[in-house]
Amino acid sequence: MRVLAILAHPSATSFTAAVFTEALAALKEGGHEVRTLDLYGEGFEARLSDPEWRMNAKVPENRAPVAGPVEDLLWAEALVFVFPTWWTGPPAILKGWLDRVFLPGVVFELKDGPFRPLLTQIKVWAVITTAGSAWWQVMALLDPVRVLMRALRVAVSPQAKPIFLRLYKMDSTTEEERARFLARVTRRLKRL
Repeated sequence: MRVLAILAHPSATSFTAAVFTEALAALKEGGHEVRTLDLYGEGFEARLSDPEWRMNAKVPENRAPVAGPVEDLLWAEALVFVFPTWWTGPPAILKGWLDRVFLPGVVFELKDGPFRPLLTQIKVWAVITTAGSAWWQVMALLDPVRVLMRALRVAVSPQAKPIFLRLYKMDSTTEEERARFLARVTRRLKRL
């Protein structure tokens, strides 16, 4: 399967970066073709400019400012997002990537009638994240990350399989707990 793996963390020495490395190894071991996108490492511009916003609905011209990421997205049969949960959401750079790349004519079509998904080649989408909070604290806030990322369902085939893996209480986990999470990521992505 063709997999686009997206990392959103500013530090190459973070646990999130280690999770990404583990995820890539598991995907490659599983025989998948992988493209990577390190949003911070590649300096992705997350801000949507006024001119870009004004041409958002102009298909296909709206692709020009983000042609490379759009090409990767259209190439992929699976998406893997790896990021920390900060202030109940993903890092702003990832939200900016979604805002700029998930465009009309690329991800969805709006015509007379209902919203129509266009990423129907996507068979699996995975979210792998960490959170400083305990699971009950995240749930008390209605899990905004899961709600945001669940929105992917409207852009992909209804048969696409979602995967959601999260390590809670990240700041107080032990080495053993982190190792167990990495092993869980590996097991899950090998079965992709």
